[in-house]
Amino acid sequence: MMLAEELHFGHAAHRLGIAQPPLSQQIKRLEAAVGHELFHRSTRKVSLTPIGAELLETARTLLVQLAIGLDRIDHLAMEGASRIAVGFTATTSLRILPAIVRSFRSEHRDTQIELIELLPGQMRGALLAEQIDVALVRGPQIMADLEAVTLMIERFVAVLPEGHDMASPSAPFSLAELAEEQFVLFPRDRASEYLTRTLRLCEQAGFVPNVVEVHGWQTAISMVGSGMGVSILPESVAMLGTPGVVYRPIDSSGFPVCLLRRKDDKSLVVRQFIDCATAVAPSFEISA
Repeated sequence: MMLAEELHFGHAAHRLGIAQPPLSQQIKRLEAAVGHELFHRSTRKVSLTPIGAELLETARTLLVQLAIGLDRIDHLAMEGASRIAVGFTATTSLRILPAIVRSFRSEHRDTQIELIELLPGQMRGALLAEQIDVALVRGPQIMADLEAVTLMIERFVAVLPEGHDMASPSAPFSLAELAEEQFVLFPRDRASEYLTRTLRLCEQAGFVPNVVEVHGWQTAISMVGSGMGVSILPESVAMLGTPGVVYRPIDSSGFPVCLLRRKDDKSLVVRQFIDCATAVAPSFEISA
């Protein structure tokens, strides 16, 4: 992961406190174990392959789950300690989820927090089965057995490769001008409301996009950076500062970020979590 963050063998080795040759050998052994090249290497730069980006996304999720699991172990001996299980989608973990969790933990140190990444279509079932207590999702949620609390409105951005005619912030931007581009998007079963909103934006701009499907937002960004198309993603992905890509906001593309809870769940810990989330969310509101 250190090399994926630095994209420079020398810098990554320095941060790890080892020489560069052993790091290079470790990466080669990892690629051999995976069976695929994870990094593009040249004399000028190092970049993630699409497979490398997908593996990085999985590794980060596992590390978050490991950290939460270790934290829970520290609290298991405490009698009567409360617990809350929070379902989330991949892109909500970039900005607002960490801020909510930090704030909640500072105010409720004795409460165990379990973070569970799910696809949008899995949230309702997990809530009704009481596998999770709340769900952080995107899009309007109208369900008879669930209550939705809107936390913020986030815009979409067009993700463009560097060198694209509309990549410069000073260049005029129009979604309609991307009509002939290939769009790198999530499959419908993984994206749910995200894909519906994306296709609607393109329709409003007067075209039906030519879509190639990938299974993760990091893979989508990596493919755009490799010149394989463009994408549309929530604006929070821009905070990653991924080399080789540029983000251009899409006007009038507000997308709600909501917390879901069971209507019959009146537990104190769920109410406390929602109160904390609604207090934190306004600082992340992205103006249209």
